[in-house]
Amino acid sequence: MKKLLFAMLIIMSLTNVVAQTTATHDVVMNITGFVNLAVAPNTSAVILNITSSVIPGDLPQGDVDASKYLQYTCVNTNGGTGKIVAQLSVGTILSGCSLSLTASGVAGNRGTPVSITLSNIAQTLIGSMSSCATGFGATDGANLSFALDVNNPELLDTTENGNAVTVLYTITG
Repeated sequence: MKKLLFAMLIIMSLTNVVAQTTATHDVVMNITGFVNLAVAPNTSAVILNITSSVIPGDLPQGDVDASKYLQYTCVNTNGGTGKIVAQLSVGTILSGCSLSLTASGVAGNRGTPVSITLSNIAQTLIGSMSSCATGFGATDGANLSFALDVNNPELLDTTENGNAVTVLYTITG
């Protein structure tokens, strides 16, 4: 009887086998290189003032502003590296002064930031960027610090008060 019951269980299990089939398809994923960047906050200009030194005979004092952030996304083509260059595109710096720009606060895939003296010639501000994204929060990205320095007080001219320059940033991937 036990043998008969066991044989019936085996036959029942074999008759309940359901045929299975499968199907497949490919998913193709594409990516092309792209870059974008913005200055944040972009609601106001950087204002730098020259003031009197507290020591008579000393150079007038320049000014520093670090209120801006350069935010960017970079997807490089062919595994290469990207960079951001900066230059003056409009206006002139006050006579007797220089304007420097330092990028800081990013590293690794986000690039290697440096300090430059701005001119109308494009200079690398952040180099060696792999594919990356800095984020877009209020203080995400490379912190931009502008410094106005007085180099030659004999060339200072108050008729240049209000001189403005436009800094142009260009990103490549």
